[in-house]
Amino acid sequence: MRKNLNNGIQDKQISMLRRRASSETEIDFWQRIIAEISNIEQINDARKVKTMISLDLGDCDLTEIPTEFGQLQAITSLGLYLNDLNGENLVNICSLKNLRKLGLANNNITFLPDEIKRLIKLRCLDISNNPLQGNFLEPISKLKKLTELDLIDISPITMPPSMKQLTRLQKLLIAGCKLNQETINNVCNWFGNLTELNLCANDLTTLPPSITQLKKLRKLEVSENRLCQEAIILICESLTNLRELGLSRNNLDKVPEEITKLKNLTWLDLSFNPLSGEDKEKIRNMLPKTEILFWER
Repeated sequence: MRKNLNNGIQDKQISMLRRRASSETEIDFWQRIIAEISNIEQINDARKVKTMISLDLGDCDLTEIPTEFGQLQAITSLGLYLNDLNGENLVNICSLKNLRKLGLANNNITFLPDEIKRLIKLRCLDISNNPLQGNFLEPISKLKKLTELDLIDISPITMPPSMKQLTRLQKLLIAGCKLNQETINNVCNWFGNLTELNLCANDLTTLPPSITQLKKLRKLEVSENRLCQEAIILICESLTNLRELGLSRNNLDKVPEEITKLKNLTWLDLSFNPLSGEDKEKIRNMLPKTEILFWER
């Protein structure tokens, strides 16, 4: 393990530092990593410490983050997914002023500390699959350089007005969030630079007219909803720059001819919809250059 870690430092990357077999406790795990860092300092090669830019501690059964994390000021990418961390644990990573990518998916986080606003260089944040409660988006709204935000399976979500400050947001994943029409309307009005939007599994039957404002959208996922024909037509007539469109599991028995207006479409997912063989052939003929999925049960 020591050899791999030092090689990673030389390559400006530390990754996949998995816990050893069950014989290694969490305390042992952190002591080992801290010892590695300290050892590098003791051999008077501080430059190697400064070159640590990527650290993956995902799936390590972690329940805390030690204060020694403050030594890793060059870290730009940090993965802490699939652990058992909570909101209080996150304070010790909020001093990593150069952090640009942070993965916190699948933990036990119920709130985000206000200190997270210190991560002023953060571009990508994944907090999906956490039991977040209350107005947890308020501190996120301070991260004005965010371009990617993953909130999948956090519900219910409402967008506070402060979120409109995230004008650089390009990728927003809000599947399985029990969204209402007002929230989707706010998303469309506030985030005009979106190129990717995921609205899957929100039990939607329609879409607000404001979705027509997302002219830069290249990928739209609205699978696992109950969208009506009018909503599909609205997408086809207004989001003509789309390259990828996910419509699986929407109980569609027909696809409107307006789909041909999506001239740039390269990928279309119509899986698990009750489309007849004749309808599928018709769609293939309408979109001869598009990869179309028709997976069935």
